[in-house]
Amino acid sequence: MSLFSVFNMSDRFAEVIKRFPVVMIFAVLTTISLLFIDTYEDNFLRWSLIGYIGFLVMLDWAIFKEAFQLSSHKYWVGVGILSILLFVYYYFIPASFQEEISCFWYFTIGLNVVLHFMCAVIPFFKNYTQKAFVNYNIQVFLSWIKSAFYALVTYLALCLALVAMDQLFDINIPSIHYLRLFIVMTGIFQVAFFLSDFPDEYYRLKFTASPIFRVFTSYIAIPVTLIYGLILLAYIVRIFLGYEMVEWVFVLCIWYFVIGILTWLFSLYFENLDDNPWMVWFRKWFFILSVPILLLLLIALFRHISDKGILEEFYISASIASFVLLIILLKCLPVKSDLRAFPLFLILITVITFWSGPISICNLPITNQKHRLINMMSEAGMIKDGNLVSDSIRIKADDEPDFSRMVYFLSSRGALDFVKTMDKNHLLNENDLANSLMQRVNGSQGMESEKILSFYKSKHPALDINDYQQMLHIHQTGEVGLSDSYGLRDRNILVIRVDKKLVYEGDIAKILWDQSQKDAENLDFELENDDYLFKVVVNSASGSFSNSSARLDDFTGFILVKKK
Repeated sequence: MSLFSVFNMSDRFAEVIKRFPVVMIFAVLTTISLLFIDTYEDNFLRWSLIGYIGFLVMLDWAIFKEAFQLSSHKYWVGVGILSILLFVYYYFIPASFQEEISCFWYFTIGLNVVLHFMCAVIPFFKNYTQKAFVNYNIQVFLSWIKSAFYALVTYLALCLALVAMDQLFDINIPSIHYLRLFIVMTGIFQVAFFLSDFPDEYYRLKFTASPIFRVFTSYIAIPVTLIYGLILLAYIVRIFLGYEMVEWVFVLCIWYFVIGILTWLFSLYFENLDDNPWMVWFRKWFFILSVPILLLLLIALFRHISDKGILEEFYISASIASFVLLIILLKCLPVKSDLRAFPLFLILITVITFWSGPISICNLPITNQKHRLINMMSEAGMIKDGNLVSDSIRIKADDEPDFSRMVYFLSSRGALDFVKTMDKNHLLNENDLANSLMQRVNGSQGMESEKILSFYKSKHPALDINDYQQMLHIHQTGEVGLSDSYGLRDRNILVIRVDKKLVYEGDIAKILWDQSQKDAENLDFELENDDYLFKVVVNSASGSFSNSSARLDDFTGFILVKKK
């Protein structure tokens, strides 16, 4: 029995192409574009992005067509209009990755989120019952999980076959082919399988509940959520006893609500059908018992924003907290709730977060950090009457990390030019504002000049990887689940292991700085030992450097490995 007969793939593909023809076209476009992603050609990246967004747009439109029973003529007219809009979107995709973080990418993240949640609610603009809404969304979720599982199992089986051929016949299959196989399996196989299981009856009230999903919800998800909640409630008691609040507790609170709200929605799937008292109790009390944890989340975020100002991570966290606040108010107040509020609130908050102009995540953090930087410089005496003064006045030692962070933040986003308007005495180097400011903070007399490296690869030239046997991702210290072969950055040190064996360990901070002086647009460099040659491809790097010391704050990329 063949693989295709096991999964009934021929019938599934025929069904999907008949029901979602345009959706599959964009899935194929995305997959083909990603197959050439290793060449780092910008056009392939742009086509991959337009294919992915087009996939989501056309899926939402296909659902709208079925739910509202549009005629074929109206459907294809809509496809034409949406295709024109996608072409306009393609026109605005940056021709190359810029060093500064572009607002376009924030817009795209918001568009991605909105399109996902529109899929959850589109059929129920026409006709709504809570049971049908829950059944539809849980079925979509389970279909995606099942398709992802089948795709992963098939991918692993094919990888084992390739490894066997590679080892038995000395074929030396390049590692990039395994990535391409993964792209095909997820871009074609998983998508087709997911769409073939996509609900075709949006308002069905009767269904056959999965016993495995019921066991998972009742005896795994709910207990884990409650244990998680009890830990956080106990921590709140600890704070009341006088202990200091840890900085990252807001992250734990956010994950609690992500897991808890999903579990609460899962339990609704079995309401009045395959329910049990345990699920009933959880649905009744979850939101009420979560109120103290919501207060902990809000207080922790308030303290962070008061201390460091508005940064992207705090902005996103505050948006999630706003959604949780709205949902808890909706569920705790004595009013009849409508579950469509869940995706609609998320869409509303996403629109405010990513598309609200001056108060969006693209602009508000920059504006806030500008004001904080100006205030700090004014308090230190670096600015008088709106002008930079000639005296070299040192920032307080306690404020230096914040000053450096704000300068780096604004520099990385191309937002330091406002300093030029205050530099009427021409004290700064206009071509290197970040370093000029840091030198004035450190004191220009009798002190060693410190320079800042802030690099993001804006151009991705084609790489010839045919002579390399492995491609290793560079992980950061603290990451878990590392494979037998990997790269690892521990502060300034790069560690390379191949098949569990340590093959390189060395300080790369000075190498990066020297390379930045040779070519500011490409920091790739090579290393070697007795057995291997390594090409380190640098995607981003930041740090501070002087004649006597070097500090690497951030470093991302991958390593190509060639055996001598």
